[in-house]
Amino acid sequence: MTNTKKSDEVYLEEIENLSKKISDLINIGKYDNITVIDKKRLELIKNFNDHNNKQFQKIITQIDNDNLKSIERIEKDYKNLKAERSSFSKRLKAYNH
Repeated sequence: MTNTKKSDEVYLEEIENLSKKISDLINIGKYDNITVIDKKRLELIKNFNDHNNKQFQKIITQIDNDNLKSIERIEKDYKNLKAERSSFSKRLKAYNH
């Protein structure tokens, strides 16, 4: 298991535990402590989302870089093929005359 996956699971487990605490407090009628626990839970959710957004951005950036390299390679190959075709056409014309 990767560190990122483990870290995600820890976040999700903490969020789940805090949600259960809130539910338990509601069931027993202790509403005073809910706000503090809910703030912690919301902060964990925000951090979890921020972390995953950064990971996603990192992946997208890598894909973008790979695509640019591929486009450059394809354009270079195309230019070389075009030059070869032009050279071949000139040789073919020279033999036909």
